[in-house]
Amino acid sequence: GQRQVGGNLDETDRLVGRQPDQLVAFATAFAEANADTWASEIGVLYRKLPRSILSGKEIPPGASGGVSPLGFFASALGAAFIGLLFAAAYGGSGLSPRLSWGIVALIAAGSGFTGAVIDSFLGAAIQAQYTCAVTGRYTERPHTDGKPNVLVRGFRWVTNDMVNFLSTVSATLVSTIVYVVIR
Repeated sequence: GQRQVGGNLDETDRLVGRQPDQLVAFATAFAEANADTWASEIGVLYRKLPRSILSGKEIPPGASGGVSPLGFFASALGAAFIGLLFAAAYGGSGLSPRLSWGIVALIAAGSGFTGAVIDSFLGAAIQAQYTCAVTGRYTERPHTDGKPNVLVRGFRWVTNDMVNFLSTVSATLVSTIVYVVIR
């Protein structure tokens, strides 16, 4: 019978088909999102201040583009987790005659992690960052309690959602290129 891991595989097949390149891109999108989430949620537990991925200088917690060793580790684990789920779900299905599914899952996990790093770079370089009019802390929100916050860096139109979109697209492009080159 059909194995169910993290969702209905029949639905995945209906959405992306059983083409390995499409499945790698599909898995990579989830790997990047999971890597970014784990980096944020677990990275905040790091006891020291995060550092800017661009300058290496300490920055306030919550500032876009902030990274830590724990966040990087969590990001890699988050991407690997999705890669392993992908391999468990599709391993042995004969979708790729020249590559093992372990290698294909590794491509998705590595590209997902790469996308999360790209997310940090974009967050530090171009994402809108404001000073909150109420608390004085950094925020990604243009308004707090109806009061406009002050843009301190980035572009107003580059929201966190835009950075997430761009980093996911970048990660899937990386995985597709890697897959096409080595298959």
